[in-house]
Amino acid sequence: MQLLTQEWTTVSPTERETIRQSAEEHASDNAGPKMTQVSIALDRLLDTVADAVGWLASRVDPEFIGICLDTCHLAVSFADPATTVAAIRAEGLHVYKVQISAALHAENPADPVTVKALAEFAEPRYLHQVRELGPDGVVRAADDLPDAERELPGDGPWRVHCHVPLHAELAAPLSSTTSVIDEALAALTDAPHLEVETYTWQVLPERYRQDLVSGIAAELEWARNRISR
Repeated sequence: MQLLTQEWTTVSPTERETIRQSAEEHASDNAGPKMTQVSIALDRLLDTVADAVGWLASRVDPEFIGICLDTCHLAVSFADPATTVAAIRAEGLHVYKVQISAALHAENPADPVTVKALAEFAEPRYLHQVRELGPDGVVRAADDLPDAERELPGDGPWRVHCHVPLHAELAAPLSSTTSVIDEALAALTDAPHLEVETYTWQVLPERYRQDLVSGIAAELEWARNRISR
């Protein structure tokens, strides 16, 4: 299944609501047996799950609209998985889908060896947003890996939005955030739709690339083993 994404810029709340209603009607008319996702970008950035929950809670009917929990994005934000799932439930919302994906983790981004290792993942096709958890508990942001070295102090660990194959064994000093996947799945007592979502195969550093078919099969096997625990 492919997801077609379109964005519109509106000039008024009335126009925005008209476009939203038309998009939802179109999705409903054409969904058939498929799961259809409609995402309308409004006048603010929903950067974290907490942002999305806060915005959705008073605006949607949770029987029809809920949360798609992307575990790579969740990890990058340094949010606690169990606390996040509890917050979703507390607002009366449901996690209808989990995108099982892993981010890069660098414990000491100021270390020259780490800097060199992270540079291998910088490439022009995708933005790889970076978040740093400072000693003060504040999460600081950079839009892409090349920007992070200039804009972030490097005083705390980094997480990078680069989808790492779930089964990949990264060379030190880097690691992946698969523990966030385990914690998120453990916190979900219902049975949402699960999707393995790695799309970076062709842009990974050479030493982590592999045949696409065998790579996807290895990821699915990894996910099946984790789910069946």
